[in-house]
Amino acid sequence: MGVMDVHLIPGRFTPSKGPSRGAERWLNLHHHSDTTEAVTAIQNAGYDIWVADFSKDPVTPETLPLDRPVCLWFGAELEGVSKTAQNAATGVVTIPMRGFSQSLNVGVASALVMHTVCERARKERGPDALLGEDVRQETWNRWLTREKQMEAGIEFRSHLQLDLK
Repeated sequence: MGVMDVHLIPGRFTPSKGPSRGAERWLNLHHHSDTTEAVTAIQNAGYDIWVADFSKDPVTPETLPLDRPVCLWFGAELEGVSKTAQNAATGVVTIPMRGFSQSLNVGVASALVMHTVCERARKERGPDALLGEDVRQETWNRWLTREKQMEAGIEFRSHLQLDLK
């Protein structure tokens, strides 16, 4: 979808062993020791945090303000979004549900919200809004370097930290 930066908190992420296996190799994964550290890093990078949750006054993915950089925060299944993240949030984004169920699993919910928000960003700012040619080329070069090192039996460690501003 063009989203390159993913912030993770320990114990909350395991790479897929299924169809999307390896997708994480194309992302800039930012590991944080806890929620407070993640919130601080994201806010210091200039992002507003919008949590996917329930609220009396939520916005939908179609109405989420995109006038500033946005971090979409999804909680772990069963646990939901932590109080720390809720307290740090600019607001709540919710997928309107029309049937009897009022929740989706985190993978489905994140895909639906991100797809809508990413398409809106590209429509409003142009096709390179989330993934400009410079980032695309840098990511491709990093992938090629990793592949060459793996072929040569060299352990690859990415030290790439993209400027999120």
